[in-house]
Amino acid sequence: MSIFVPQLDFTAAPTVFEALRSRARIRIIKGPFGSGKTIGMCAAVLMHALEQIPNPDGVRPFKATIVRNTKPELRSTTIDSWQSVYPEERVGSRVTFGSPMQQRIVSRPREFEWVRPPRFEKQDTEHGVVTVCADAGAYRGQPGLDLHVEFLGLDDRTDVKKLLSQQTSLFYFNELSEIVKVIFDAADLRHGRYPSIEQGGVPCTWSGMLADTNEPDDTHWLHDFEAATDNDPDVSVLTQPPALFDSTADEPGSFRHGDKYYRLNRQAENLVHLPAGYYTQRLSGKDPDWISRYLQVKRVFLQDGRPCVPGFDQQRMVDGFGLIDAPLLFGWDIGSGTLHPACVIAQQHPRGPLLIHAGISGDGIGLDNLTYLVHQVGAQLFGDRWNGLLDDAEGWGDPAGQSKDEIFEQVGFDFLRSRGLPAREAPTQDPRLRVECIQDLTQKVFDGRPGIIVNKRCTHLIAGLAGRWYYRTQQVSGETIHQQQPMKNEFSHECDALGYLILGAGGFRRLQGREAFARHRGQVYNDRVEVDPFGVLT
Repeated sequence: MSIFVPQLDFTAAPTVFEALRSRARIRIIKGPFGSGKTIGMCAAVLMHALEQIPNPDGVRPFKATIVRNTKPELRSTTIDSWQSVYPEERVGSRVTFGSPMQQRIVSRPREFEWVRPPRFEKQDTEHGVVTVCADAGAYRGQPGLDLHVEFLGLDDRTDVKKLLSQQTSLFYFNELSEIVKVIFDAADLRHGRYPSIEQGGVPCTWSGMLADTNEPDDTHWLHDFEAATDNDPDVSVLTQPPALFDSTADEPGSFRHGDKYYRLNRQAENLVHLPAGYYTQRLSGKDPDWISRYLQVKRVFLQDGRPCVPGFDQQRMVDGFGLIDAPLLFGWDIGSGTLHPACVIAQQHPRGPLLIHAGISGDGIGLDNLTYLVHQVGAQLFGDRWNGLLDDAEGWGDPAGQSKDEIFEQVGFDFLRSRGLPAREAPTQDPRLRVECIQDLTQKVFDGRPGIIVNKRCTHLIAGLAGRWYYRTQQVSGETIHQQQPMKNEFSHECDALGYLILGAGGFRRLQGREAFARHRGQVYNDRVEVDPFGVLT
């Protein structure tokens, strides 16, 4: 049986075609749904397999490991796309859904004969001793192919362990935004191991990693990776144009969806291969954040699970702004002996909204290093005015900050004040009230502006408020139960700091007259109940 080579035309998807032409070891395509990126990466697998130098028997041995974050998504989307490119009836084999899920695409050599066998030699390079092809040789006839494709979902530790022990030619990560960086980094050391002189009689001709993804949110590791490898010839990160643009009611070609107007980008890739109205008539039930991420290639976090602050709207409550003529307000999540402290810096606008200038936190940095970061960020944001602004500033934090730190044997708030930063205990440590007071501000409107506006630079805080600060769910007797306290994770600390700030700056007083306060009246609170210093939160 001759080798089936799909006839695919990427004229309408120039970014995909550029990725196929690239020789970079790592190639990543970001783009909207329907843009042809997955089909392109599937095509690249066979393209590289056909570049493999044949072994002494005239067969090109090659292995591709295709990875998705879960097996159900691997089955329903990734393998479905793969089979659309390589139909079973054309390649002569089918995907087997055992363990592992795999397919073997094989063709025999036809009248193959080496005229001059390839020659390989070992060279001592800056990367160590490597086997290189000194002469690709020459042959008559058509080589055969033995393409082994393994489909791997990362549902549990066994799957991850299997990935970390792969002997493969290339990896293809479908939906890279759902893959953690430690897996991606480890995979980069596992490709190029098949074939080898010992396994098949020839070394791997080309090895590397392919990936496609929708635009990840601001906190994803891919953005730092892209910036760090911007000038690295071994890495190519390509972004396709959006499918839709934001628009206005009077702009030609615009259409309304919900409260927003959009228009089709006529330069979007792969349009000629999509059904009519694919991007303009299939938006029912899709909110603006979903459209922003999956169709407009924007960095927007989508809620997953039950968020702590369901009223937070990234489209309305994230903006850019500068310093106003009002005192600085600080929120602290420090606890006793914690190595995950956080700080939020804000101002109360005289006309109502709480403006969040900065969220500052770190993993394993301790309170001492946090104060250094706070001063550093403050000086960067406010320049020479920073020290003067601290004179009139107010700050509130976790009441546990009144206890001595287990490491430094010093009261947390005393330590902050010794570093010139305002801090005193918030009225309560109750996590439910911290959540309640933030949610309450999201429901406020002042002169058409929301009650809380977060500066777009606060990526961790925005991600937390948008859903990564959440209530974990559990299955109990077949029912979904939400835990009573928010999940503690890398996004929760700045959210907690914000909650302490709002409680101290008047939010606790506002809750006193509400049913929410009545639900918690059995709690014991600190004697000091802060008043609203600006008279606008009550």
